Amino acid sequence: TILKTIDGGTNSIQEIRKDSFPITIFPVPASSKVTIETSFPGEKKIMTVYYSSGQEIFEEEWNGPIMQLDISHWKVGLYFVRLTNGQSEVWGKIVKS
Repeated sequence: TILKTIDGGTNSIQEIRKDSFPITIFPVPASSKVTIETSFPGEKKIMTVYYSSGQEIFEEEWNGPIMQLDISHWKVGLYFVRLTNGQSEVWGKIVKS
C-alpha cells in the first residue's frame, strides 16, 4: 500500500494499491464529516468501517462514486475503510480528531 497526499499534505490522503482503484478520503484529520470518493467499479458496493482495534463499527451499501459520512459521534482515533464489490476490495483510512 502506498499513501500519497494529493493537495500538499494537509487535507486529504489518496491510497493506491497495486491492481486496484484509488480511494480518496478527506479532510484529514476530520472531526464531523468525511467525504469518500472512488472510481471502484460496481453499482452496488459495501463499505465497512473498522476502528483501529479491528472492531467493526459501520457497514452500509453504497451506490455511487461519492459518499459523505457523519463521524461526529465517533471517538477520536484511526479507522480503516473497506470497500468491496463482491469480487475486489480497496482500503482507506479515516483520522478522527
